[in-house]
Amino acid sequence: MEVALILKGIIFDTIANSPVVILKDPNADRYLPIWIGIFEAQAIALKLDNIVTPRPMTHDLLNNLLKDLSINVEKVVICDIKDNTYYAQIHLVKDDKKYIIDSRPSDAIALAVRCDCKIYANDEIMEKAKFFDMSSEGEELEQLKKWLEELDPEVLGKYKM
Repeated sequence: MEVALILKGIIFDTIANSPVVILKDPNADRYLPIWIGIFEAQAIALKLDNIVTPRPMTHDLLNNLLKDLSINVEKVVICDIKDNTYYAQIHLVKDDKKYIIDSRPSDAIALAVRCDCKIYANDEIMEKAKFFDMSSEGEELEQLKKWLEELDPEVLGKYKM
């Protein structure tokens, strides 16, 4: 079974010196952080801010190619984690035939925001991954929980990376 996740935001981890995409399980009080590259974070933020570049960026090019070939991006799935590395799949449909393409989660998410398709995590990820469980108590946890809940998708790209 898969759980649809909501893209809550992109934050910058100053310790790892890396952007982190934050996905939320809408049916539970838990978050999935995935550390991504700066270019993928920028690609996601550009689309969320509706910034059009003079020439298509890589994920825009891929989206345009798929559209021109009448290939529908059905969904993206965060499907596995091995040695703290997440894996994803892009689910495509062409003429009622389904295709599953291996992908990095960051590229899958960058494509998903362009295709306006849902992002999922499968049960295996839900069990294996170290989700931020926000159901426990504590002042720091409450502050983080409040901040994550108040992340506005309209301003995601406005965070400096």
